[in-house]
Amino acid sequence: ICLLYADLDPAQNDIVPGCVAAVAIVQPISIEDKFSLLAPLGYFVGETDCTANSELYKQMCSNLAQTVSQRAMSPGNEELKYGGVVINTSGLVAEKHVDLLVEAIKDFDVDLLV
Repeated sequence: ICLLYADLDPAQNDIVPGCVAAVAIVQPISIEDKFSLLAPLGYFVGETDCTANSELYKQMCSNLAQTVSQRAMSPGNEELKYGGVVINTSGLVAEKHVDLLVEAIKDFDVDLLV
């Protein structure tokens, strides 16, 4: 079983800087090495600050969540369907930015927060 890693922090994105992005994790990752970037999926936000254009940021997160869901449900991708998604978000915790996190939770249909 493999899983998907989604990075919703355009400022410190490990997959594609300046984007919200996702990549499949198909093997264990060493803490010393970066993960393989075979076929990453990214949506350009245009800002490193996700609050600079929050409507665009929300739309790109929604697009990413929809595409990830579609790929996981498509025939031949059973490993993605059952593997789940690990989501990295930005460090925005101020009350005025919580709506961005809530939208991402809804878009990705999150059932476990850590």
